[in-house]
Amino acid sequence: VEFDPALVEEVERGLKNPDSGFVTRAGFFYFMAREYSRFQQFGSPMAVIIFELLANYGSDKIMPMPDRALKESLRRFQTIMSGVDIVAHYKDRQFAFLLPGMGANDAIQFGQRIERLLLEAPLQPGLDANQGILCAGVASIPDTCEHPGVVLAACEQALAQAKERKTSLALFSSR
Repeated sequence: VEFDPALVEEVERGLKNPDSGFVTRAGFFYFMAREYSRFQQFGSPMAVIIFELLANYGSDKIMPMPDRALKESLRRFQTIMSGVDIVAHYKDRQFAFLLPGMGANDAIQFGQRIERLLLEAPLQPGLDANQGILCAGVASIPDTCEHPGVVLAACEQALAQAKERKTSLALFSSR
């Protein structure tokens, strides 16, 4: 029996946005449903980080990260992602990480590593490393709740808190 990596790559290409390289929104929900099934059957945790990547051009001119810088961000993310981690389009200019096997604390540490990666060097010419802004909300199953819709709502609320507090990461507190 021969394992054909080209078939795997073909399926992966179908799940990714060809322009950005991120998994599509539909792909994200597909993988999340699979991980939720794994949680129900085996109790495996999973964390989700919903995030925005912004650029600060000074004088309070904060805008979505340009496409070229997004592609560089993805390249950097892939250097620390495991083979089962997913980074995807979520809504509009929001993105999401699906982190199978991680609880809330591990996801916060992952988010901190992501932030350091973004700040290590310019993401594109004319956009200094210190101009990149990460805003992210973190929640997990089972730490936050035990339902995928609730964990996404918790991430969105934590993201709103991060933006309001002007911090990079916020963990949804279910207590």
